[in-house]
Amino acid sequence: MSLKNIYVFTDVDLDGTASLLALHWALGAKPGDIPFKGTTVSNFRKEFLKWAETDSINNYDKVYFLDLDTSTCIDLIDNSKSVIIDHHLTHVNAKAAYKNATVHVIESTSCAKVTYQYFKLAVTPLQKYFIALANDYDSYQFKLPETYDLNCLYTNTQKTLDKTRAHKFIERFYNGFDSFSTQEKNIVIEHKKQRDLVLNNLQIYSGDVSLNKNKYRIVGTMSSKFVNEVCDYLIKKYSADIVFSMNPNNKHVSWRKNKDTCPVDLSKLATKLCDGGGHEYAAGGKVTETFMEFCKQLSPEK
Repeated sequence: MSLKNIYVFTDVDLDGTASLLALHWALGAKPGDIPFKGTTVSNFRKEFLKWAETDSINNYDKVYFLDLDTSTCIDLIDNSKSVIIDHHLTHVNAKAAYKNATVHVIESTSCAKVTYQYFKLAVTPLQKYFIALANDYDSYQFKLPETYDLNCLYTNTQKTLDKTRAHKFIERFYNGFDSFSTQEKNIVIEHKKQRDLVLNNLQIYSGDVSLNKNKYRIVGTMSSKFVNEVCDYLIKKYSADIVFSMNPNNKHVSWRKNKDTCPVDLSKLATKLCDGGGHEYAAGGKVTETFMEFCKQLSPEK
């Protein structure tokens, strides 16, 4: 199979990029060998249809879909040349609807881990550690010392006219993770300064809201940056059961919960309120009328 006859759609986050890097290793591809498009679950349908105006799955031997719940787009991609690898629970529950595609969708801590296991990769210790870092971040466990800083670096990697953030990360970590350079360390330090500035200036809304006949403390805010950090801060600072951060720029809503106090499945909540999905502990979607009605139950935090 020629690498020129492969195309990939992947999520634009660290996990999606790590999954793409794992695919490079599995296929023996070097950086730049495999054409790909970074996207998000909420934007996938629109961006796939735009791509399909000038291209087609049938033009390739294989088209991979990584770290994307494409269950609402089965009509577009259920093709014998499609290979779908994902780990979202909402996708697991819908995967039986595919009839033609090769589907490897299992609930797991990250798509990078699922991709690594799917291809039974024989990689170097440094490459394996990079996958472990991406998995540690996407599961938000932070068991490894470099996990948070690696995502900080990813977030602050700037795209250029010819290279996206994912392109640059694949080049930088093709041989795996060893350590950060001095320049990379300085980028992380600056990221943390900006994060703290955002956290100190959030406008907070909160309220006790009934869900499934039980009341939960819901806390929300608006922020265009530092989604995970903002949500983590809201949970800890305001003793919240469920939190959300709405990005006013792209109208995306990110949900997180306190794993110790809240049994609510956020993938179902995000589906109901935001036409979204995700995992039990972390989910996302878009600003909808239903979401805005839900927010009327919250008041400004004094």
